[in-house]
Amino acid sequence: MANRTQKYIADIPRVVAVGTGIVTLLTAGFGLYISVKALLTVITGGFAERFQQYDVPYFYPASYLMLIVTILCCIIQVWCGLDQVRLKLAHLKLFVGLFVFELLYLVFVGGFLWRSREFGMSVGAATGVAMNGLIPPFFVLLPLWGPFTLAWAKKRLGGAEGAKPSGH
Repeated sequence: MANRTQKYIADIPRVVAVGTGIVTLLTAGFGLYISVKALLTVITGGFAERFQQYDVPYFYPASYLMLIVTILCCIIQVWCGLDQVRLKLAHLKLFVGLFVFELLYLVFVGGFLWRSREFGMSVGAATGVAMNGLIPPFFVLLPLWGPFTLAWAKKRLGGAEGAKPSGH
């Protein structure tokens, strides 16, 4: 009975890491879906009629640039999620750095570029289209709990490469 309990307790860090990886993959996949769908809408001119009445001459360049950044963030998050599911926790700093970058990116675009007299309206309109892909991880508060659970699991599993399940 004691051995069985110890085995279950020993498996908790693996379950936590894999569970965090699954949430990371789900939120990244949803963000990627949203972003690619928005990119296709922008490419096909889906917003042309809506923005004819407004002075947003830089909407399309801003949208393309912001969507590319968002899609790259989602791809990096997918990569981190795959590593987490495989219990390779060596990229924990990249995972944390990604969320720090996304937060700074949101603050920079929303806090500074929106205030520009020349670009403000275009960037504001593009933000509504392009940055939705960054929202899913923040919606489930992944940047707040994900790094801590993975750091705990990494410590319990004995480091980045020591995270492999025994017997594999």
